Amino acid sequence: MLVGRFLATVLVSTIVVFLLLRVMPGDPAAVALGIQATPEQLEAWRETNGLNTPLSAQYLEWVGGLLRGDFGTSFLSRQNITATVTDRLQVTLILVVAAMLIALIVAIPLGTIAAVRQRRLSGVLVSGVSQVGVAVPNFLVGALLIALFSIRLGWFPSGGWAAPSEGAEFLRHLILPAVALGSVQASILTRYVRSAVLEIMREDFLRTARSKGLTAARALVRHGLRNAGIPILTVVGVQLAGLLVGAVVIERVFSIPGLGSYLVDSVGNRDLLAVQAVVVVLVIAIVLINFVIDLAFTLLDPRIRRAA
Repeated sequence: MLVGRFLATVLVSTIVVFLLLRVMPGDPAAVALGIQATPEQLEAWRETNGLNTPLSAQYLEWVGGLLRGDFGTSFLSRQNITATVTDRLQVTLILVVAAMLIALIVAIPLGTIAAVRQRRLSGVLVSGVSQVGVAVPNFLVGALLIALFSIRLGWFPSGGWAAPSEGAEFLRHLILPAVALGSVQASILTRYVRSAVLEIMREDFLRTARSKGLTAARALVRHGLRNAGIPILTVVGVQLAGLLVGAVVIERVFSIPGLGSYLVDSVGNRDLLAVQAVVVVLVIAIVLINFVIDLAFTLLDPRIRRAA
């Protein structure tokens, strides 16, 4: 059932993406040839690039290319879109995974502390700071990090990218954008971890574990966190999707050659095939994340596994 739903969602997504981009204002032929092009030249360009055929034929040709891993050729640069998307997707995925790891490393312990010490100063402080962090946009965090650690202290570069094979230089380019992208997500996740742990702490099975001699901390670690992981996992899936979208802004702030930057440039240039390719890759990635989260539920919750 999950696989069928995944495939159906991807199919519907490709149709929606294709149709929406076809109703966007602007003429790719005019963008490619310039305002001096004659109507005959524009018509010839559309004929050469297959834009005069029926929409159904264009869609089938595009989907056929997707199934073969061929996104086509850019209308403007005439470069292979598949190679460009593949290279840029690697950069975006590295940035998103790093940001998600930062968010998890920060949010899980802080959210747990905020729940366990909810009536103490430390718990109140964590809750207050996380609430403020939710209201701060990613691009503002990025600008502040650049001003402090790049311009004033000179510890990290203010932009650009380095390949993972470059080791230390790669980490220097990765740290600031990953922190900027993951900081707001860490604040949001901290709030959800706190709520999930508070709910678990009121459950009868946790009180039973404590009555058998376990301390509150050991009972929570041994029996509580796994049960709290299910709602947290749901939020993580949503946040991963949000990180993919949020990476568009961060890549522009730090001049990172990722998928988001490519999408913005392609939209500005009215490069229809490139925009289609990037959007459908992002949609499939988000659908795939939800699919993996659904599978992970069956591993964490025996009740879901038995029902399946």
